[in-house]
Amino acid sequence: MRMMPIATAVAVAGFLGAVAFAQDKAPDFEPYVSAKGEEGFIPRMKSKDGASQSFGRPLKAPPGVTGMYYGIWKAGPGVYRSEGARPEVFVVLEGKGTVWIEGYGEHVLEPGVIITTPAATPAEITVERPLKKVSWVDVSRCPISDKNPKNC
Repeated sequence: MRMMPIATAVAVAGFLGAVAFAQDKAPDFEPYVSAKGEEGFIPRMKSKDGASQSFGRPLKAPPGVTGMYYGIWKAGPGVYRSEGARPEVFVVLEGKGTVWIEGYGEHVLEPGVIITTPAATPAEITVERPLKKVSWVDVSRCPISDKNPKNC
């Protein structure tokens, strides 16, 4: 039974050594925290009728990850059309609505729903209650700065 205190002491010493090492090493990447209210959102697209505006907030990619755009998109009630030049995956965080994806039909949007769309696929999002989603967009063939992307 005397092995238990020794094993515990070795485990604690190992843990404290790891903690000391972690404190000595400066982080290479500072996580991007998205729970700071409304800061960082910029205007994106207007609804088809021009009555509502959507907003986006770019997120930092983890170190070494290239060819992807990460962001949060939010919009008030209205219909928003996208030509869908780039492949995208998004997860609905809050709100309610539908998305119509050309060739794939209409799908309900509510918290927890995950949608994937291929490149060159137009879509329309109809927002019933203010909607927020987080998106991952493949920009490896067409950078996000390209305002008229083709063949992505």
